[in-house]
Amino acid sequence: MFLIVSCDMKVCHNTNPIFDKYPIDSKEYTDELVTQISKSSLSTFEYCIEDYEAKNGKEYMLVRIQNDSVCAKMYLDVTNSNRMENFRKLKGKSYSGAELRGLTFQIQKDSSGHHFIFDDVKRIID
Repeated sequence: MFLIVSCDMKVCHNTNPIFDKYPIDSKEYTDELVTQISKSSLSTFEYCIEDYEAKNGKEYMLVRIQNDSVCAKMYLDVTNSNRMENFRKLKGKSYSGAELRGLTFQIQKDSSGHHFIFDDVKRIID
């Protein structure tokens, strides 16, 4: 019951075949996610922490992102974020299911696709 209260997001079902076909960190997936994000105002999205992952010397927060037309996940780079220091230190333990309100992030692009870099969050509802 605690998770239901802490991340009160509607159940979503992905209808985008790209999100089913490709891994979350692939160029195809991240390119499509940026396309979908650009079609809506950022304020229409809800974000929920799913997990922590460390790879290639970076630390990521796996986040579910959804609105009326998008149901996806993204790796949010929190490597250099002082704001998420506790999340990194605990490797995401006790954060699973927390809602991120007022989340802001940067989108960077390179030859491997788009990367989502944590900027700030107004509130973490744990």
